[in-house]
Amino acid sequence: MKKRGQISLDLMLTLLAVLMFVQLFQAFSGEFTVSQRTMSIRNQETEIATNIRALVANTSGFNDGNITVSFKVPFIFDPEKSGGQDCKIEFIGQTPPVVRVSYTMSDLIPQKDIMVEKKMYSVPSHLFVPAKTFYCGSIMNFDVNAI
Repeated sequence: MKKRGQISLDLMLTLLAVLMFVQLFQAFSGEFTVSQRTMSIRNQETEIATNIRALVANTSGFNDGNITVSFKVPFIFDPEKSGGQDCKIEFIGQTPPVVRVSYTMSDLIPQKDIMVEKKMYSVPSHLFVPAKTFYCGSIMNFDVNAI
């Protein structure tokens, strides 16, 4: 027969094991949520960068006059926030040039920066981009001038 003290010890050990399991589950589920959120934002950034790269590549056919090509940069939708969120688009003058789309998850401690870079291989020489930095929701204007 078990003594009363043995049952209390078994109950305390069982409760301790259950509490540890709950803590581990919360830790893994929190990291999983951040991981899913990061992938969602990175996919949106990749789509924005790919669309900009395709737009720049397609302007190579416009070389018969002064044309302005406009592109409205979409907002990033963060699953943890409501509405569209700001992101930053930068053109970096390397060889080949790079378009960088970045977003900061400022509600995390420490903050997490998510960034996507795409190389632009076919940039026409007659393309003029007046600004080097744009933000989500803004309109990018590319001036294509005949040579």
